[in-house]
Amino acid sequence: MVQLLTITTLLFGFLAIIFSFLLDKEKHKQQEKQDVNLFMIHELRSPLSSIKAAASLLLSDTGQIELEKKNDLLKLINSQSLQLLEYVSLLLDTSRLQSGIFNLQRKPNDIKALVEERIRLLQPLAHEKQIELKSDIKEPVPSFRFDKEYIAHALDNLLYNALKFTPVKGHIDVTVELDNQFVTINVQDSGEGLDQEQIAMLFKKFSQVGPKTANSSGLGLYFVKSIIEAHKGTVNVTSSDDTGTTFSFSLPFSNANG
Repeated sequence: MVQLLTITTLLFGFLAIIFSFLLDKEKHKQQEKQDVNLFMIHELRSPLSSIKAAASLLLSDTGQIELEKKNDLLKLINSQSLQLLEYVSLLLDTSRLQSGIFNLQRKPNDIKALVEERIRLLQPLAHEKQIELKSDIKEPVPSFRFDKEYIAHALDNLLYNALKFTPVKGHIDVTVELDNQFVTINVQDSGEGLDQEQIAMLFKKFSQVGPKTANSSGLGLYFVKSIIEAHKGTVNVTSSDDTGTTFSFSLPFSNANG
């Protein structure tokens, strides 16, 4: 009888452990769904802002905007609308952020052309905020293998972040540095600097640095870090009250060409 009670007790204990595990797993799934919803809100806001800025310029035109400029704005609205659809497809895979697994499609790409393309697409938004947004890429950068779509999204996040925190009539400078092992993209703004405690929180999931980020999902920089690390690269931040904040990410040539 004692042996039967012992076996029964062990059985119920084992079932309780299984039930607890299943309950925790379900809670995790619900949290992942919430993460996806927040991520969608964050990512879709960016191209919508570009569309709004371009449309506002067209609607406020008093006959001073040249025909070529109007066509550029219409092309921007069209391209960003298409990008919204691309984001929806991308966001179906955001659960991979939780595990850090990405299905990267590494192909030979031109990082200089990609940087110039993203800056060109964001010019209307910069113009609306009276911010000078420019790139300075003096030396040629050889083509190398990386996932163009993911790196474009990472760069977009840094540029939108810079536009958000740069004051009116400020400036954002994008540079590309090249050495034997890495290509480094720097996005430097003229906004308020960050202290070391704030910098330490930047790339943590759902972290919100400063009162101005109250409406942020806190996933943008986490997303950037995940993408760059999936490429075996690194992300860095430097900041001061005098020079603003610079976000940088480096992509390895050795890994990209492997």
